[in-house]
Amino acid sequence: MNGGVSRHMGQWRGWLIGAISAVFLVAALLVPAMPQPLTYHAFADCRTLFGVANFFNVVSNIPFLIGGVLGLRLIWTSRVQFIDAR
Repeated sequence: MNGGVSRHMGQWRGWLIGAISAVFLVAALLVPAMPQPLTYHAFADCRTLFGVANFFNVVSNIPFLIGGVLGLRLIWTSRVQFIDAR
């Protein structure tokens, strides 16, 4: 009998997450968009180098590309045993 009571007691978390999500969804739909000044995007490096516009902004993404490729390689080669196979 205690198993059923504890199972129902734990459901409040799901309801809480659902209620908070619903509140944020309604707020996102009802609150008007805040205008953003066009100068906000002026932080971008506007220099062209080697024919690539915004060169340093583009090149700064290379470490993320390398990390993603290494992570995918690690997963696809199956050299690692994960706790959960999913």
